[in-house]
Amino acid sequence: TIVERTVTTVAFRDVSPVSPTHTLVIPTRHVADLDEALAVDPGIVTDVLAPGGGLARAIPHYEDRHEQRLMSGAIARALREARPLLVEAGTGVGKTLAYLVPAIEEATRTGSKVIVSTGTRSLQDQIARHDLPLLRDLLGRDFTAVVLKGIPNYLCRRKLAEVASAGGRTPTIAALVDWAERTTGGDRAEVDWLGDDDPVWAEVTT
Repeated sequence: TIVERTVTTVAFRDVSPVSPTHTLVIPTRHVADLDEALAVDPGIVTDVLAPGGGLARAIPHYEDRHEQRLMSGAIARALREARPLLVEAGTGVGKTLAYLVPAIEEATRTGSKVIVSTGTRSLQDQIARHDLPLLRDLLGRDFTAVVLKGIPNYLCRRKLAEVASAGGRTPTIAALVDWAERTTGGDRAEVDWLGDDDPVWAEVTT
């Protein structure tokens, strides 16, 4: 299980309650000897995250992040050794790709499942729509991924119809009605023009 919040990523894999937790604080500046101190996984670094690696070839103007490679290597070791790891890293390190790369490698190598818990819907959607397809191509690994969300993230057609027929057909409701006629999943992420805190959504979901 990988849990990402604002600046912290926690990686677990089948750990016992008494397993020691290792903490890694990623510095905001380059520290040359941290690679050796943390024994970064060379395969992850060389093949995907290192200068000239898969990401650099796939993304124009890709910028190498030393801290990202440190984090990815530490997570790879934690998953492989089945121990907890707490990582603290600031904005711009590239935390999401740093944990997705070793997570995919571990899952495809062992046949295990990896759960990624995000703090926001937007990050969840970014991983599902952009990061995973990108890494599937780069890593050449055959894996499947599904997105799990709570029921309030989905449209209730009955409630939308009730609001629209009760004289509440505002421009926003009209736009939702139009979308409801076309959507196959009813996922709130599809209506990215509707603000996260817009009270209208509460009227048309369960």
